[in-house]
Amino acid sequence: MFGGGAVNDTSIELGGSLGITVLGSLLATSYGDHLSDATAGSRLPASTPAAAQDSVGAGHTVARRRREGPAGRRRPPRPPTPSRRPG
Repeated sequence: MFGGGAVNDTSIELGGSLGITVLGSLLATSYGDHLSDATAGSRLPASTPAAAQDSVGAGHTVARRRREGPAGRRRPPRPPTPSRRPG
């Protein structure tokens, strides 16, 4: 009888794929929940957190666009305020 190794390999690959799928779904759900909690009460426009909750990639894009500003240029850093002053 041949093919026992193929069945073993297939079951290992299938188990790994299902595990990655379940773990990815759990992490994506957790990301969206934590992001909504973190942005609650912020001064961001309402569409910004909603767009960032779609995926981690969308969140990265939203953060990059907010940092670059409306013209696509990086904003200069803000001067330190008394609450942010180093030292």
